[in-house]
Amino acid sequence: MKPTMDTVQQRWHALRTSAEGRRSVWSGVGLAGSSIAAVLTVSVAATQLGTARYGVYAGIGALVNLAAMFGALGTKEVLLQRVTRDRAELAPAWGVLLAANAVVGVPLLWLTVGVSAVLLPGRDLLAIALIALAEYVSTGLVKGPAYAWVALDRYPLVAATNIFDASLRCLAVCSLLVGTPDVRRLAIALAVSLGVGAVVVNLLLARSAGRPTLCWDELVHGCRVGAPFSVATISAAVQSNIDQFMLVRARLDVDAGLYAAGVRLISYSMLPQHALMSAAVPEFFRRGQESLAEGLSYGRKLLTPIVVMSLGGAAIAVVGSVPLGRLFGDRFDGILPVVAALAAFPLLRMLQLLLSNALMGSARQRFVARTQIVSAALNVAINLPLIPWLGWRGAVISTYASELINLGLLWVGARRRAR
Repeated sequence: MKPTMDTVQQRWHALRTSAEGRRSVWSGVGLAGSSIAAVLTVSVAATQLGTARYGVYAGIGALVNLAAMFGALGTKEVLLQRVTRDRAELAPAWGVLLAANAVVGVPLLWLTVGVSAVLLPGRDLLAIALIALAEYVSTGLVKGPAYAWVALDRYPLVAATNIFDASLRCLAVCSLLVGTPDVRRLAIALAVSLGVGAVVVNLLLARSAGRPTLCWDELVHGCRVGAPFSVATISAAVQSNIDQFMLVRARLDVDAGLYAAGVRLISYSMLPQHALMSAAVPEFFRRGQESLAEGLSYGRKLLTPIVVMSLGGAAIAVVGSVPLGRLFGDRFDGILPVVAALAAFPLLRMLQLLLSNALMGSARQRFVARTQIVSAALNVAINLPLIPWLGWRGAVISTYASELINLGLLWVGARRRAR
């Protein structure tokens, strides 16, 4: 036992004193600050809208957020990859990001609204359009430029951007405290506040890094290289969010509200892991230039803290779900079984993230995208019969089935390619 404990202590000390440890601290500051704002946001939205209307809002947000992640066509990840390896690439890579949001994002925004009108008949189409606009702006034009600061190792600015985005959402939700609360009013406030935030963030990046540049060939190349990154990201998001939308589509609005609140709470338990993984992404890209084996070796060094934080965070989330459920109101008393059922999700997701970061860092993003597509399709296929039958419990079953399949595919593929 003692040698094992000594090994764990040595790994923790090495991590704490490393560059990743310093970055993790700033990432943790950003995630902690944004999570405080997010908790306030969820609390106000849940208490003001009620279980059913909050479920509708969460379901709409889950659907449009999936499309918003595809809006920049992976050019955020391409920017991170290029600038991590050569800082002189910032201006053209940033230009590609901005152009992709216009050329790809705007048509996709209208397509999202059209699809939502078909899939969610009878819902407020204006509210859907405004929520979609807000999510596109947040994903591509507020959080997108922060990838430049990650690549430039300016993690205080990354933390500030995360807190800024979450604070703008909290400010928008506070509009529900005035007058009659409804989803449309919240959608208008979100679109306005995040639009202003996008202008502020991009002006700040221009001040510190100069103006972006763009040529057509750069845009085409960036979108072609970035598409697999985007497919992998959106497929992972499908696994996390599509069940909320499907609960709303099945008219199980109360189940959707409980499940959405439970997912939010379990996601907060993953903040320390996300801070560590965010700090490690540049190193995965650097080591990936040498070989996939180097990236996997680096991932193994992070395995112990990831497992400890995932299990500990899940336990805290389960214990804390009772008082938080009461904070949201009597209609959220059923949140404890949801959080308890999802307690193993953080560990599965973080193990996947370790493998996928090692693979993408060594330019295997196409393989990661294929595995994510398979598991996302499996998630949807299982949800179709189970959600109408079992409600949120069906969503939990499909989540675990697809997560385990994805983890297995990534593990087998990584071992084969490392050889």
